[in-house]
Amino acid sequence: MQYLPRKTRLRLTRGRMSHRLLPLFVLTAALVGLVSAPPALVDATIANGAADHVWGQQDLSSAGCHLSATGRSTLCAPTRSAVDGQGNLWVADWWNNRVLMYPYVTSLRRPSRDASTVLGQYGDLTERLCNGPAATSGEGVPNAYTLCNPNGIAIDRHDTLYVSDQGNNRVLVYLKIADKIRRGRAIAADAVLGQSDFASGAANVTASSALASGCGSPSPASACTLNSPEGVSLDSHGDLLVADTLNNRVLQWSEASLAGIRRRICLGACPIAARRVWGQNGSFTSSCPNLATSIGGCSAYPTTPVPPGAATLNGPEDAVVDGKGNLIIADTGNNRVLEYDNALRSGRQDATSVYGQDGSFVTGFANLGSVAASPASLSGPTGLALDSSHQLWVADEGNNRVLAFPSSNDMSAVSDLATRVLGQHGSFTSSQPGSGADGLDHPYGVTFDASDSLYIADHGSNDRVVEYAGLF
Repeated sequence: MQYLPRKTRLRLTRGRMSHRLLPLFVLTAALVGLVSAPPALVDATIANGAADHVWGQQDLSSAGCHLSATGRSTLCAPTRSAVDGQGNLWVADWWNNRVLMYPYVTSLRRPSRDASTVLGQYGDLTERLCNGPAATSGEGVPNAYTLCNPNGIAIDRHDTLYVSDQGNNRVLVYLKIADKIRRGRAIAADAVLGQSDFASGAANVTASSALASGCGSPSPASACTLNSPEGVSLDSHGDLLVADTLNNRVLQWSEASLAGIRRRICLGACPIAARRVWGQNGSFTSSCPNLATSIGGCSAYPTTPVPPGAATLNGPEDAVVDGKGNLIIADTGNNRVLEYDNALRSGRQDATSVYGQDGSFVTGFANLGSVAASPASLSGPTGLALDSSHQLWVADEGNNRVLAFPSSNDMSAVSDLATRVLGQHGSFTSSQPGSGADGLDHPYGVTFDASDSLYIADHGSNDRVVEYAGLF
């Protein structure tokens, strides 16, 4: 039995190139390519499955990372995006170690082509180093102003912004983000999850002062630690979900605990324990993929892969909750998406439905063991989103496409096929990376705005975010 191979992903650390292992397929596209003209937002000329607008490139036929000209209109390997209540577009610009905000323009009826706000670089839209400019951050030391490979973004109804700071193994919390933007200064986070303070960045480290806060002693993980967190999302009650990728689990922080941050009862160095965990049989102190056992704990694949099951996870990269309270997880390393009925209320650990494995909970093959993709298969799914019709949209990164699955209300069987595909010219069996208005190259995150426009972080060599308007 073959399982998804590990991937070596490049990342910027303290201004230098280094490597970090993540449980993904091999990223084939290099982050290279420069164009002379500044990127902009334009309309597409192709309809029927083609993107309508683009951020990070001058047009829908351009690509490249713009490493030598980082600015307000450039992106490099963006991972995820979110749209706030004012229509502003937020983008995790992963390789540039920053989060950008593109303000909504009423006359355009969409966000501007140029970002107006940056997090992670002390307000400087031309800087891109991990943990900020060396002159201000002390040679790459994390603090409340810095980011290193930010991956996920979520915004709650209280205007609180959550950013998963993957390289620093933490989630940063920014209260009243709109007020911070109006002040026009460099923006600092108000609280941190996954670390005991803003100056810490190592994975799965619990300070002695945190043990009395319900964190528990890490072995190596705990209820207060993170290891390469990726997707973050909020349910209708305001609970926060975090895909704790290299701990092979998904964590839930309750709205009640987050309210303590808003009331400023718990800010800065104030460890907050997660309420629930999935993927580790309810244990906060285990962290191996597919419930494998390892002396001293593990975050990497075991030498002999362990088959998945209904209660296991392997490098999950995103999680969302549908309108009925069902938890849905992108189990990336097992090439599947799992659904847990009523999990946030009951805390159930066994998934009830599976996508990408033809109804089986004990297989983890990419594309069901075939070379070719199909409407029933997945290869390293990384992003999830639900539209207003309750359709589930999945960023199928390894197949260079985004799939739509029918609402669970309409499904007659768990193994129902995807009904729509983006990025492959309408074909469910092709999987090559593409460019232009109707191509995708390793799409990573997906999100919808209030009008059901779909935004895709086209993470590979296209280095852009594209919007599909009027999909319905």
